Amino acid sequence: MFVGLVLLYGGVVPESTLGPLLGLASVGVLVAVLLMAWMVVRSRG
Repeated sequence: MFVGLVLLYGGVVPESTLGPLLGLASVGVLVAVLLMAWMVVRSRG
């Protein structure tokens, strides 16, 4: 995700190319956050 953002804001690769990749990376980060929150809730129970 970091590399994709650097390429996007550096103007190296157009947004139309990186858009789908960054979208998938964002979904992956969201899923990871939800799994970590679930693990914290489960460990307290």
